[in-house]
Amino acid sequence: MVQISPNEPRQPTPTDHLANQLVESQARLSPIWATTAGITNSEAALDDFSPDAEQDRADLARHTLAALNQTPPQDNTDRITAAALRERLGLQLELHQASEFARDLNNIDSPIQLVRDVFDLMPRRSSEDWAVIARRLAAVPTSLSSYRKALKQGQRQAKVPAERQVRAGIGQCEDLAGPEGPLAMLANEGETKVEKPLAKDLEVAASQARQAYAKLAEFLAGSLAQDAPTRDAVGRERYQLLSRYFTGSELDLDQTYQWGLDQLEAIVEEQGALAAKLYGPGTAVEQAYQRLDQDPRYLVAGTAALLLVAWTFRFAIRMQSSGNVDFKNAIGQTGTVYITVPAALSGRGKVTLTLQERFLELPAMTAAHKPLRPGQLVTVTDLVDDNTLLVEKKT
Repeated sequence: MVQISPNEPRQPTPTDHLANQLVESQARLSPIWATTAGITNSEAALDDFSPDAEQDRADLARHTLAALNQTPPQDNTDRITAAALRERLGLQLELHQASEFARDLNNIDSPIQLVRDVFDLMPRRSSEDWAVIARRLAAVPTSLSSYRKALKQGQRQAKVPAERQVRAGIGQCEDLAGPEGPLAMLANEGETKVEKPLAKDLEVAASQARQAYAKLAEFLAGSLAQDAPTRDAVGRERYQLLSRYFTGSELDLDQTYQWGLDQLEAIVEEQGALAAKLYGPGTAVEQAYQRLDQDPRYLVAGTAALLLVAWTFRFAIRMQSSGNVDFKNAIGQTGTVYITVPAALSGRGKVTLTLQERFLELPAMTAAHKPLRPGQLVTVTDLVDDNTLLVEKKT
């Protein structure tokens, strides 16, 4: 077993310097990402989403990987850093090769939302803060114009997002372009807190940003919507690639789906058994729902109902939050693999376990020569870093 002690002091290594250079370069190429990472050097700028800018990001990934191959690791921390860099940057290049950037449109996490949401992460305490916001608002038209260039390249390559996503994007753009949308409200808030010249800058910049979203909505509703496929499914090959991006692990799709179906079947069986226990054999689950709604034995009202709701929320929060948890207490505990943990410290998976009376889903790595698959029991042997567990198969 590889023992990793995150608390031992260490001097920065060439691998550390390479990783730091990557962060600095990424911050220059993606001011939005820089803001989310707490880097404040380019808060007045927005991303260039054009194909040329995407090529610059791909070139950075290739350069970093080439430099990494010439940088021998000096310790386990270096090996983990190198593994993480190779996984993320290699996947970034695969996504670039597949031109995923040219159909990056959805209702949650695409440039439509990134450009708008970054303003929520910016400070608003002083006039200087609002001046930066005004300059960034003024950058919205150029950023969204570059995004249209990327989507147009996708059209030329017959790689267009699904119609459902396009329609959702149109609705969001129209909301952002409206007089009561988030951008208008942002400017209105600033105008009450700053002097007149800056207030005017905010008004003008917000108006230009709203017009840019209106123009994007027109483009989406025009030729892009006409070319958009009606089918939502992306196909096995894209699903495999994108699932790696979101989970950080290469899932066995057949195994994962079978696991999900097995879990659903178990839930359905348990529902049927509970319905029979409550109201006798042969009671359908839907019938049990209806009878429970009317059965005075299971109704709560007034203070009792409020307490029940409060307890439910508290339980849900405890189930999901890892805040204030001392991960050292996980050492020696047993967990269950949720997302495959790659072998030989080559990447991160996820495990679930109960820690400090909370049911948590946590990143994990293993030094084992074989990957740990979903459903396997594991023992936590150490910490890789402050938030990542080192695990091995439970014996």
